[in-house]
Amino acid sequence: MTKRLEPDFLRAKALCYACVRDDYLSNAIQRAGQHRVCSYYRNRRPSTSVPGLAGYVAAAFERHYWRTPDQPDSLQARASDDPEMAYAWEREGEPVVDAIKDAAGIPEEAARDIQAVPAEEHGSVDPGMVGVETEFDADSHYLEWGRSGDAWNRKWTEFTLSLKTEARFFNPTTAEHLGSVFKDLGDRTADDGKALIVSAGPERCIRVLYRARAFQSLGELTDALRRPDRDLGPPPPDLAGAGRMNAQGISVFYGAIEPEVAIAEVRPPVGSRVAVACFEIIRPLRLFDFTALVGLRESGSVFDPGFADRLERVMFLQSFGERIARPVMPNDEAFDYLPTQVIAEFLAKKHEPRLDGVIFDTAQASGSGVNVVLFHSAARVAQMELPAGVKIAASSHAFTETGPQEEYSVLELLPCGEPAEPAGQQPERAAWDKASPGGGCRAEDPDPRKRTLRVDPHSVVVHHVQQVDHRTRRFPVHRFQDEDGPVDF
Repeated sequence: MTKRLEPDFLRAKALCYACVRDDYLSNAIQRAGQHRVCSYYRNRRPSTSVPGLAGYVAAAFERHYWRTPDQPDSLQARASDDPEMAYAWEREGEPVVDAIKDAAGIPEEAARDIQAVPAEEHGSVDPGMVGVETEFDADSHYLEWGRSGDAWNRKWTEFTLSLKTEARFFNPTTAEHLGSVFKDLGDRTADDGKALIVSAGPERCIRVLYRARAFQSLGELTDALRRPDRDLGPPPPDLAGAGRMNAQGISVFYGAIEPEVAIAEVRPPVGSRVAVACFEIIRPLRLFDFTALVGLRESGSVFDPGFADRLERVMFLQSFGERIARPVMPNDEAFDYLPTQVIAEFLAKKHEPRLDGVIFDTAQASGSGVNVVLFHSAARVAQMELPAGVKIAASSHAFTETGPQEEYSVLELLPCGEPAEPAGQQPERAAWDKASPGGGCRAEDPDPRKRTLRVDPHSVVVHHVQQVDHRTRRFPVHRFQDEDGPVDF
């Protein structure tokens, strides 16, 4: 191993900002450097000393690079010595001078001078260590780390554990952690061009949503067919159970862009009936798209002290959409839905700019597909405009010469001899007569939310679930016999 000691004249050498192609480092020199003659191109510009630049380099390499082994490990050595294996060991990474030159974008002569400074600092004076490679040795090689997001993964684990075992309400870590996760994401665009904030509504890319509901009772199904605006929309608060994106008692709209995904998400058992309706979005909405996070990238300079943490955050966010959509077993929903429920509440109440819902991948439907959840403030369905005094009947069969056949129909019966004038919007919690749900309305609307969705009653389709297909990964179980004693699995 060879080391290049730092001669005294290196302390007097300087590099100007124009010789540095890395924007962050060049700007730092331009801001803080002194006007002096550049030692490499003889121009008089803001410059900094070689030892000063070496400090930037050493810090950047500590955060972003690792020195690769200068000898093969035992397995590589055996493979290299085996004549039957066409393997020749080569050291990974770039020579240290090349790594410095490429990272900073500086001339090779300047990179060699900079390398000599930390090499001298790390060099050992112990006679027993002579020949042992140290950091920034002239023969050393460096490789840039691959980021894993481990630090942010640990923060997420602490966050979920705190919610499940310490405090769910007034949890001091919740807002702080989620604020750091979603900070500045509203203005970001993924590398593939997908925006993280998606517009939905009239003349937007998402104009309609499909919602499904599974029924075991034929009577409940026909009731829903009479009034799909009320019985196929979100349940009222007193009937709203806990879900992936809502706590119990908070009514939100779970939907999908494709009807097949909406059916899969309700996980209907064989023999059940599923009604699917199309809901038009009638006002502009802003949705956070978790599926776009996988394409998020972070650009910057290794010389920026904050760049490493931003890279870690992006690596974490790239897998965050998968965390949101991860399947949860029914018995575990009470605990495992807590983090996503808190995220939804944070995005609905605390995030700036304002959000109306989220988009995330489906875990139930095969192939591609996404779910859309509209938060409570954006989950109100406009009630159907029905003629005054109308009576509505629904049937699940039609009678033919060969007997009853399964066929679904809805009949609106208008009052005899009276004009069919609309009765106007009906309050969501009116006490409807199921046989005559078009009765009068209250003068005062008890719901302050804006109407967001309008059901298309002609879009309703009933699906009879005949079988459920499962896509599995097969793992055989190996069984052995051995003498009693320590067993290492």
